[in-house]
This record gives sequence, C-alpha cells and structure tokens, in this order.
Amino acid sequence: TCLLRFANIARFLVEDGRFITTQLHPNATMDDMRGFLLGAAVAAAAHQRGLVPIHVSAALSPDGAIAFTGESGAGKSTIAAHVNKMTGWRLISDDVSGLYRLKNEWQIESGIHTVKLWDDALGSLGSSSIGLRRDLNRFDKFHAIHKEKFATGRHPLLRLIQLNWGETFDLSAPPGRQAFQIALRSIYRPELARLCGNWSHVVQTVMSFAASMEIHSFTRPEARSVEDGAAASVDFLLSHYSLAR
Repeated sequence: TCLLRFANIARFLVEDGRFITTQLHPNATMDDMRGFLLGAAVAAAAHQRGLVPIHVSAALSPDGAIAFTGESGAGKSTIAAHVNKMTGWRLISDDVSGLYRLKNEWQIESGIHTVKLWDDALGSLGSSSIGLRRDLNRFDKFHAIHKEKFATGRHPLLRLIQLNWGETFDLSAPPGRQAFQIALRSIYRPELARLCGNWSHVVQTVMSFAASMEIHSFTRPEARSVEDGAAASVDFLLSHYSLAR
C-alpha cells in the first residue's frame, strides 16, 4: 500500500498495483488531479506490480521506437514532436511508458496520448496554445498533439538517446558505466521504486538493458529559435542513423 499526498490537489491510495483510490481536495478540479493520477499514482502502481516505468518521449520509426531521455528542459517533448512533424512517424509516449523484455528484444509500451509543450515549442510547430489545456504540474506547458498521431500497444525499442545542451553537435556511445547511468536516470519516479520494494528489480533490469541496448548521448547547441534548433537536431539524427523519412 502506498499513500501519495499532493497539497491542495488530491490524495491517492495505491494498493497491490491494481487499485487506486482518489480523494480530491475540495478546492481542486478533476483536471487538477488528472496529471498526478496519470503520473505518480500510475507509476506507484507499476512499481508495486514489479514493472519498470521509464520517463521518455518516443517516436516509432520504421526500424523501431526511438526514445529520448534527459533532464527537465532538455527538449524531449519538442524533439519528439518535430520528429513526428518532419517524418510522419507516430508518437509513442511523452511521459510514462513501460519497459519490457520479450526474449532477446526490448519493447516499449505506449503511454498517455498527449504531448506537453511550451508555448514557443507550439509556435515552432505552427500551432498555438489558444484553446489548449494547461498542464497543472507546469502551468506554462500545454497539452498538444492529436490522438491520431500516436501508436498504441508495445513496440520494439531501437535505441535510447540522452539529450544534452552544448556548444556543437555531438553523438556518442558512452561506455558501459555511463550507459547504465543514462538508463537508470530514465526510470520514472525512482524514489517510488524504493518505497514499493521494486528497486532491486529495477536495477537488475537496467543493468541488462544497458548491456544490450543501443544507448547514445546527443549534444546539440541552442539555436536562435526552437524551430531551427529542433529541425537541425532531427536532421542531424536522421542523417547519422541513415533513417528513411
């Protein structure tokens, strides 16, 4: 049993990885609560069930899923949205996804069908925040992207790419220990893994994942505009991996 409290929003009682009981704060709305339910509460249920949730933005290329990870503000959502715009590849997730291993293949499961973008990122996609629902965790982000642009179900995971800011474009394959650290940092709400008794399983899974998955570190410079920077980044990745649009 795990009890999560979010001041002035809601409390969530998560039991046996199957049941989530919600108590809404009198001054909060369902929209206020939704982000916490679909984020922390669902992650707690996943950890209780011995699953491995990861925090990535991912798109489905013809060769498999490409997942972007990184610190807050690294541009995961923006890059994934521009991949979708420039290639037509469907999106898989922008927040929480499940990581699975089926025999010798790693798979990622589609998450909630929404992408949260800053106002300037929306503008770079030729869209606007007018009429869009704000994200209650980050009030200056908005829920965008139509549901038909998402893929559902599980898909083979081709590679995990960590996004960084730097002076020039650089794409590298970190050695074993660094690859493990990148994979471990991609775990969604790792503190819940400890609280729910799933930490040992998470670490073992990440060790196996890092040893067999293609993990890269991608550094790119900040551009004058979000659109120029995202487009240049996607072009660089497409040319490096020789992926067909």
